Amino acid sequence: MLDSAPLLRSLRDAAAREARVPVGFLGAITRGSDGEELTEMAELREVGALGFTDDGRPVASAGMLRKALQYQRLCGGTIALHEEDRTLSRGGAMHEGGVSAALGLGGIPSVSESTMVARDAALAGYEDARVHFQHLSCAASVRAVAQQRRRAGG
Repeated sequence: MLDSAPLLRSLRDAAAREARVPVGFLGAITRGSDGEELTEMAELREVGALGFTDDGRPVASAGMLRKALQYQRLCGGTIALHEEDRTLSRGGAMHEGGVSAALGLGGIPSVSESTMVARDAALAGYEDARVHFQHLSCAASVRAVAQQRRRAGG
């Protein structure tokens, strides 16, 4: 996770020397991607972060995400969100349904994703922030995004 300016600067410099294709970086939203404390997003932007993500981990606290959206609005970039309520998906290995039941595998209910998308779309609309919802996998999530876009007039 890229949660400090020195780390991002080092990686950016290495990519400039060695990469054969254009490379961009997203800084972490929270330190250690643990959802507890915001990174210095403005500092990360100054050294080249295009945006922010704790990908692979959701920002579980609505209050923490709201602070991140406010900060992002001030310093720019986009916040890319991994949407999952881990209290609902815990122990799941695949989409919850007939196949997961037949295989005897724990399922992840689609509501684990769609409830977070609805919450975060509402927060982004309220804060007039730029967000990207990563890898959506269910129709209810797509509907939640579309509904918020209609409310926002876009």
